[in-house]
Amino acid sequence: MKSYVFDPRIFGYPKCIKAISSEINDFFLSRAEVTEPLQQDWLVNVEFDHFLLTQKLRRSIASYMLLLQQGHPEQRQAAKGPLMLMFGNAFLFNRMMVSEMKRQWPRLGETAPSGHEASGCPTFMQDRFEWPLACSQDIAYPNLVAVMNPQVPAYGSSGCGQKPEDFPLTCFELERQPVQELGLDQLGLVRTLAESFSNRSGSSWSAVLRTAQDVPLFHHLSDPNARKLARELLE
Repeated sequence: MKSYVFDPRIFGYPKCIKAISSEINDFFLSRAEVTEPLQQDWLVNVEFDHFLLTQKLRRSIASYMLLLQQGHPEQRQAAKGPLMLMFGNAFLFNRMMVSEMKRQWPRLGETAPSGHEASGCPTFMQDRFEWPLACSQDIAYPNLVAVMNPQVPAYGSSGCGQKPEDFPLTCFELERQPVQELGLDQLGLVRTLAESFSNRSGSSWSAVLRTAQDVPLFHHLSDPNARKLARELLE
């Protein structure tokens, strides 16, 4: 499985995208190494405030695809064609979807002009939620698949910390109330996550953190030292 963590500004949405993640290891190809995104099996859009565990991301993609392939007829059909997966507020596009986006780009790539209140936002968002003040990716991408012709199926949840029905949790939200009520700073949270994962923690908060056991993405892990420690302990 070839995957590419990418900056969707290559598709022309400078306002609604927060750019490429720096959390890339040797499993992923850097943008400099990729001359054509259509060579990749999956393109993955993450934000700067995501902490990404790439091997778990790879396993999560495989898990979702297996569930689709074993699901009801509509899901089995979706697994064969253009597809978007929603891992919280990170979005994954298979190669066939990227090809469809390219084919439909005269419509999808149209943006509000400079000087307009919605400058830089895709015009397919007009009169939809947030328009014209913003076009956040977790709002824009679910709308994008809906306006494509034919529509592209999407599975998962577009909100981090929300477990979708019939699919595993893929994004752990650090700002959810149950996590904040633990009273841990981010360094302490990373250490406790590592203990919880290894089943060495007998604390009452283990149940809260153990839901992150197989999650590839952590949202709002902003402390640089905590991110460094997470790379050491959670990989």
